[in-house]
Amino acid sequence: MKLPNLIIGGAPKCATSSIFNWLVDHPDVCGSNPKETFFLMDQDHPLCIPNNNYHDCGLKGYEKYFHNASKNYICDATTHYLYQQTAVKILSELPSIPNVIFVLRKPSQRVYSSYQFTRNNRARLNENLTFSEYVKLIQTKTLEEFRMYCNHMGSSYVLYNDINYSCYVNYLKKWIDVFPSQNLHILLFEDLIQDPRRFMKSLCHKIGIYSDFYDSYSFEHKNKTYRVKNLSLHRQVQNLSRFVPSTFKELARNVYISIQTTQTNSKQKDEDKQTLTELDSYFEPFNRELAKCFNLNLSSWE
Repeated sequence: MKLPNLIIGGAPKCATSSIFNWLVDHPDVCGSNPKETFFLMDQDHPLCIPNNNYHDCGLKGYEKYFHNASKNYICDATTHYLYQQTAVKILSELPSIPNVIFVLRKPSQRVYSSYQFTRNNRARLNENLTFSEYVKLIQTKTLEEFRMYCNHMGSSYVLYNDINYSCYVNYLKKWIDVFPSQNLHILLFEDLIQDPRRFMKSLCHKIGIYSDFYDSYSFEHKNKTYRVKNLSLHRQVQNLSRFVPSTFKELARNVYISIQTTQTNSKQKDEDKQTLTELDSYFEPFNRELAKCFNLNLSSWE
């Protein structure tokens, strides 16, 4: 049975799409198709795919994502595995324990990026909802109340839990309890942004593949967050995109993105800055515990 021995398990909006693509370009690594299988999601999670998950299909169903794999490392990059008890249990019980990579980002910035990505790239969030209003909603409202502002069941669940999801130590403890420490690799998004080549070569050493491949590699970033010029039009295009033939989809997407989007504005509003500062205060004790538990230098988050 062919199963992944390399997992990128989280966290969302921490450059995992880029890392996945960079790894799959390595001659020793092949990846699942799609990048995120969502196969080991908890049964009650809205991102658990009906009739296509571990609970319904067992490990035999997981194998279909990798049956053509012929390289030393086989990778699944489902970033929500970090939060799933099913993933912890099943992966820790495999005959061959996989290497699991977690990439963490300054929590307040990860929450901000998740909001921006869902609002712009996904066009699933009320376009009039500011970041500050969004944070207040998930702090004070129920999930059912929050769903009035998000038009997608899975995205509303993820957004509603984004603050909890950024208290990384609460979830990582469950992994370290059952995984050998040498199989868990906790990395920082900020290190990748500062020097992607050094980041990838270090990762190669951790998982046991040769790093020379990245000496002259061109590091193209994937899944960037962009700002949409016309969100109403963008929602219509998102709904119609499934009807575009696959042979033309990539070309059509590139043309559309070049016309309809711009880079996100790095200058944040004063209201957003204040909200981010408040989030930093909230996350500080969790970050401190994270640094202590896993011997991490989180100075880049300060």
